[in-house]
Amino acid sequence: MYSGKYLPIYDYLRKVKTNEVTLSFGEIEEILKFTLPKSAYIHSAWWANDIKSHPQAKSWLQAGWKTKKIELRKTVTFEKTLAPLL
Repeated sequence: MYSGKYLPIYDYLRKVKTNEVTLSFGEIEEILKFTLPKSAYIHSAWWANDIKSHPQAKSWLQAGWKTKKIELRKTVTFEKTLAPLL
């Protein structure tokens, strides 16, 4: 189970029943209860499904999701995986 700074998004995604969900950056910040770093707004790489260079990815990967589509400053689409990727 994930236990880091991004635990609220992990918990949120674990409860989603659909295979895909699109969240606005504002919705993600409401879920997290803090502002995303500037890099999340300007670099799509921040959302990469790679825990080696992007530890925040652990929150969605361990929940069994991966990022599918990023619209910088707007939305992130997550796609459910068959099993948690870690």
